[in-house]
Amino acid sequence: MQNLQLWIRPLASSTSLGMALYGCLMLAVTGSAAAADGSAQSTQSESLVVPAPLPDAPSGARIIVTADPIVIRRARELLAANRAEEAYQLLAPHEYEWAGARDFDYLLGTAALDSGRNSEAVLSLQRALVTDPHYSAARMELARAYYNLGDYDQAAAEFRQLQLESPPDYARRVIENYLLAIDQRTSGMRPNFQYFVEFDAGYDTNANGSTSDNAFLGFTLDDRNVEKDSVFLGFAHGGIWTNPLTQNLTNYNQFGFNHRRNLSADFVNSDRLSAATSLTWRQGGTSLNGTLGAFILYLDSGLPFDGDKNSHGATLDLGARQALGERWLLGADIRHGPVRYEDIEVRDVDQTIYALSLEHFFADVRQLRIGVTLIGGKEDATEANSPFGRDQVGYRVSASWLMSPIARSYLYAGSLKSDYDGLFFGTKREDTQRTLGWYLIWRVFPSQNWALVPRLSYTDNDSDISLYEYDRTEVGISIRWLSD
Repeated sequence: MQNLQLWIRPLASSTSLGMALYGCLMLAVTGSAAAADGSAQSTQSESLVVPAPLPDAPSGARIIVTADPIVIRRARELLAANRAEEAYQLLAPHEYEWAGARDFDYLLGTAALDSGRNSEAVLSLQRALVTDPHYSAARMELARAYYNLGDYDQAAAEFRQLQLESPPDYARRVIENYLLAIDQRTSGMRPNFQYFVEFDAGYDTNANGSTSDNAFLGFTLDDRNVEKDSVFLGFAHGGIWTNPLTQNLTNYNQFGFNHRRNLSADFVNSDRLSAATSLTWRQGGTSLNGTLGAFILYLDSGLPFDGDKNSHGATLDLGARQALGERWLLGADIRHGPVRYEDIEVRDVDQTIYALSLEHFFADVRQLRIGVTLIGGKEDATEANSPFGRDQVGYRVSASWLMSPIARSYLYAGSLKSDYDGLFFGTKREDTQRTLGWYLIWRVFPSQNWALVPRLSYTDNDSDISLYEYDRTEVGISIRWLSD
């Protein structure tokens, strides 16, 4: 009976694990014998012989710590009735004088644990185990306290120690359930590296994003400044290293290479290298993110990165997301950083962009999601006489839905107005760029690592300066692979 009592209390907690087992076992196994045994124990004074001498005591003297048996008995009754808060309030005032009595520390730790005071529970239960390292009930409660605190390494160590103590079958099952839960929770906290590869092909009606006019202000334009259509081929690859730091904080490190070759407009062949590192904190429906990123862009490339360096830049992104109930998500973002152009310093800017977004999730079989984002910002030219500084304001709406269990469709549209600071050819410049696009992520292949991505996009740039007016349609299809 004594061995049974060493194990049975941990199943009487207010948590879901073990509550049902405890009630059945107390009735079917212990019966009145357990009550009689508990009553007999409660008539004895709780005591501990501690082999640590007082500073002014003779060598070998021992401290005797005792607890009032009436208080101990009442605490047991309250815990058995699942009245942990009352048990804690009964015991806590006596901690200074009774700390060190094994059963007092155990009962105080249990009451603290079941009333949500996990850190206090750890201290009391550790004292009980210092007194009696073989006190299995105290070790079980200590393991639970570590689990509640999110200290899964310590919790697992205590549960595994309990497995070595030949626990009864019901206790063994509870321990195994906790260890399984720990493994499931910590599996997402292991560092992970994923690599991706993408092959792309399509047709672009205006690969160089230029006007369709052949002349401007009476001058004939160079062919490179006139709209040029082209078939294109693309290749992209990169990776992301996910490094969980705590249960709520994760570090992401990513890099990517993007290569595009325009068969009829090789002067705008491009190679882009980008890299970023970020920290993301999540708690409930709240997430915060900070990212440092950088990029380098090359144009007129043959072999990768053998073209002319066109531009480079760096960004600091800060973002926040807050769930509003189960179906709404509110977001806010800010980006700041420099963009620098090689040999075209007049275009150098420092940009600051703001975005505020709201997304709604529909509880239907199509899993429809609709979002709207408001955009604002400014690009400050670094050259005093540069006309390329501008104020920006716009919006973007988006929607996605399941077309089938293996295909999700995405649709977006937006408008961005740019009001430039200076004059272009003696005229004030104001552009309005409208975009419309659709793409599909279709996991048509037997392996879920692969996806087929057809897409269609349209851009119309309206400007007060005809040289900067253009429209552009792009049709493409990609095959993507992402490692596990």
